[in-house]
Amino acid sequence: MMLSMRYYLAICMALCLWLDVDALGQDGLEVLRNLKNYDSIYEAGFTVSGTRKCPEHLILGQVIINVERKWRLAFEGGRCAYLMEIVEYEKPKFMDPKGRDRGSLTQDGWLMLSLHTRQWGYWGADVSGNHYEDTTIKVSPDNQVVEVGGNIHNSLLFDPKDAGPNAPKCAILWSLGRFFSKLIDEVTLVKESSDGRITVSALGRKEEGEHGRWELEIEPAPAWMVREARFYSDAKPDVISCEMKNSGTVWSGSYCIPGNAVFNYGGPIKDARVRGDVEELTFDPVIEQFDEKVYEGARQAVTKDRPPKLTIHDFRVSPMLVYQPDELAERALDIASDSISESTPPEDKLVDANKAVAKAENEGTRTSGPNVSATRPSTSPSTGPSVQSAPVSPVPQRPWYLLPAEWSVAVLILAVLTAGCACFFLFRSQKS
Repeated sequence: MMLSMRYYLAICMALCLWLDVDALGQDGLEVLRNLKNYDSIYEAGFTVSGTRKCPEHLILGQVIINVERKWRLAFEGGRCAYLMEIVEYEKPKFMDPKGRDRGSLTQDGWLMLSLHTRQWGYWGADVSGNHYEDTTIKVSPDNQVVEVGGNIHNSLLFDPKDAGPNAPKCAILWSLGRFFSKLIDEVTLVKESSDGRITVSALGRKEEGEHGRWELEIEPAPAWMVREARFYSDAKPDVISCEMKNSGTVWSGSYCIPGNAVFNYGGPIKDARVRGDVEELTFDPVIEQFDEKVYEGARQAVTKDRPPKLTIHDFRVSPMLVYQPDELAERALDIASDSISESTPPEDKLVDANKAVAKAENEGTRTSGPNVSATRPSTSPSTGPSVQSAPVSPVPQRPWYLLPAEWSVAVLILAVLTAGCACFFLFRSQKS
């Protein structure tokens, strides 16, 4: 009796466990399916705008200032581009740079800094990258700030799927609460909370090559928007390596977006507030169709335009290639000029060559035969230069042992006939 009861309890426990696992699997698939369905609306193409407040790290982080930028991002499948422009920035304080960064000081003791005033991001089928337009500012020891002008340009080029330029793009797209379905491989846990949200744990990746676990809080009512997201890499499973939180709900047609968000691509938000790495985003309440002008403008800026003072950092090769098109053009001109100079004799050598030619002609006049009628121009002041004729070479004579042309043709015909008759008789004799 006791043995049968134990078998019964074991069967019941196994059945309950199987049902729970099956229900969990169904819930995980449903969650992932809903995320993909709503992400597909954005995959079809959209343009979103807003503002971004983020600390700017200057001269290797020795100077940190708060900067506000307005931005506009266009996304459609594999195409993506954005433009950010500075609105205002905190005036930097003077500091005495350390080590090799002491080169940032001018001779009169002002601190020279470069600030990203405009920034483009581009992702296409062939290349991805960023372009930065920097304004140079200088700070006096008594904290007087002056914009010097003369923009500096830097382009960073990557392979299309390289993670190098992705942080600003991910900050916007993930803060919208979208595109997490592309990062998830398997949902491992689903829980419902009392506030109507769903807590999800899933295996996935932050970027190519960085795998780990996503912890998501999803609100189904506003089109299955991800309200909070935290990523833990397999290398450090207890440390948050990326975090996002958003709030607010704005509908624009079939698009539902948050009003604002905080984001840290490289760690937790709490610690980022102390270190100064967190981004604060606000979203304009209108979602538009894919903006071709934004996309084409970013493509031109990153891959085509070659403004003065441009430096290109090409990460598509190893080691990274850094060069300036202006310097390459100048070197090419210098090399071309040197080549022309080496191939063209100097003027004094040309004069010597002319003298040598004149001497040769003079000697040729004295030693020529009676058929040569050329003479050098007279340089006597009493007579003008005489008209010259080119030297005439003697007519070559036919050697005595060569026959005239008519006789040569006749002899050639006779030789061909003789050879033909000989071959005919030889062939006939062999046959007989």
